[in-house]
Amino acid sequence: MSIIISKNRQNAKKLERTVVQQEDYLQEYIDRNVDCIPLHDLKENFRLLKLAREFPTPRGGYIDLLGIDADGEIYIIETKLAKNADKRRIIAQALDYGAAIWGNPADLLARAEELDCRRRMLEFLGGDENRLAGCLAAVERNAKAGRFWFVILMDQLDDGLRELISFVNKNSQFKVLGVELDFYTHDDFEIVIPKLYGGESANDPTSPTPGGVQRKRNWNGSSFFVEAEERFGADLSSRLKEIHDHSKSIGGVIGGTDKTFFVTFAVASKPVFSASGDRHLEIQFEPLDKENPTYSRKLRELLEGSNFLKSSDPQKYPRISISGVPSRVSEFMQLVQKSLDL
Repeated sequence: MSIIISKNRQNAKKLERTVVQQEDYLQEYIDRNVDCIPLHDLKENFRLLKLAREFPTPRGGYIDLLGIDADGEIYIIETKLAKNADKRRIIAQALDYGAAIWGNPADLLARAEELDCRRRMLEFLGGDENRLAGCLAAVERNAKAGRFWFVILMDQLDDGLRELISFVNKNSQFKVLGVELDFYTHDDFEIVIPKLYGGESANDPTSPTPGGVQRKRNWNGSSFFVEAEERFGADLSSRLKEIHDHSKSIGGVIGGTDKTFFVTFAVASKPVFSASGDRHLEIQFEPLDKENPTYSRKLRELLEGSNFLKSSDPQKYPRISISGVPSRVSEFMQLVQKSLDL
C-alpha cells in the first residue's frame, strides 16, 4: 500500500514505510498510544484501559501490556517484530501467560484493587461507582474462568501467522487477534496505519466463543426488539422501541451487541447516546466533545436545564434512568432534536 502526502493539493510525496528496528520501540509506542490498537470492530464504542505494562505473571515472564475494557474483558497484548525468527512462538507465549493468570488470578485482582488503578478505572468508567463494581466483578469472573483476548501485535504479520490465528479462533475456545502496525514518518509527524486480523473468525457465530464475550452484531429492527423483550422484558423493550422510533425520524440508526442497544446520530459520525439493558441511557459526551464541542455543550445545557443531568454528574459518560415515566423518554428525545436544530 502506498501512502501519498501533499499540501494544498501540491507537491505530492510518497512516504516510505519505516522499518522498526527495536521491539522496545513498538512496546513504548503502544504504551503511549493504546487507542491505536484497532479493536473497534469487535465492540461498539470500544475503549481499552491499560492496567499495566510488563505485568509479571505467577509462573515467571512479563505480559507486554495488560488491559481491560468497560465490560471487564481482559486483553493480553504481546508485541514482536517480524524479523524475529521465533515470531510464531508468540501465540504460545501469550497462551502461557493466560494460563498463569487463570491458575493464580490473585496478582491480577490485587492490581485491579490498587488505589491508583481503581482511580483510573473509575475515571475510565465515567465516575460511576456502580459501573466500577460491575467491571471489577467481571474482571474477577473472567480471570478465574480463563476468559481472555490474546492480541498479537507486530510491525508485520506474515500469511502463516494470519492462518494460524484463524485456525485457533475457528477450532478452540481461545480468541487470538493479530494487529499489524505500518509506520511512516514525515517531518516531525509519525504516521501509523493499524490493521486487525482475526476479528472475523473470532466473531464467527459458528466458532466456539469464550463465555461473556460481546460480539458486534448488525441488528435489524424486528429481530432486535424480539430479542430485547426476551432479554429485558416488555417494559424496557417498549422504551427502546419508543427511542428507536424517535431517533429514526431525525436520522438515527440502530445497532448493538448482545447486551447493549445503541442509537447513533449523524453528528460527526459519533454516537450521541446508548441505551442498555440495565435501564439507563448513557450520554457519549467524551467523543462528542472531541468531534463537535458546540453540539456537545448545547446538549449538556438542555439536559441539565430539564433536570435529566446534574452538574455533579460524570462529565464523560453520564447516565440517565429510562425505567421511570414513559413521557420522560419522549422529553429526552425532544431535547436531542432541539439540540440538533440549534
